[in-house]
Amino acid sequence: MKKKIITAMLFLLLASGASAQRGNKGQHAASLTYGINANADNGWTMGLNYYNYRKTGTMDVSFLYNSYKGEYRNNRADIRNYLLSGGYSQKLLQNYTRTLIMYAGANAAIGYTQGNNGNSQLTSGITLKKTEEISYALVPTFRMDIYVSKNFGFTAQIQDMIFVHSDLMQPHNTTITIGLKYLIK
Repeated sequence: MKKKIITAMLFLLLASGASAQRGNKGQHAASLTYGINANADNGWTMGLNYYNYRKTGTMDVSFLYNSYKGEYRNNRADIRNYLLSGGYSQKLLQNYTRTLIMYAGANAAIGYTQGNNGNSQLTSGITLKKTEEISYALVPTFRMDIYVSKNFGFTAQIQDMIFVHSDLMQPHNTTITIGLKYLIK
């Protein structure tokens, strides 16, 4: 999966040829992303993101869903996490036609985490009850946007969710996602 994501990012970087101006103050964009959880077995993540462009960056709001098998009371269990995050991303680099723009930023997130959904039996024969908690995270982010037409493009993002006081989530939960981006205005 990691090879597919890297290959897709390289293809998008070489294939982009749009020439419209984007990333201007007052513009808005939305994206739908899907990717992997780098720290977990069979982990995946998806997100719905909204961006409000400012003079030197973007205000970001995201809804993220993470699902993976993780350690819970010394056993492997299904863990699901629903996060709402918001923050600011600073523009690092852009080319002349603004078909490639890179950002770095930081978000704060609050969410709901479930461990062992449905009281399922684990491989060791132990049955764990469903566990729930409110989770808080700091989310440093690196994002690259590649536009292939006036309003349509692709986005690639790396996030490291640093959970604070969570019994279910790993302290660092790194996700790598790619997705479709649409410039609304």
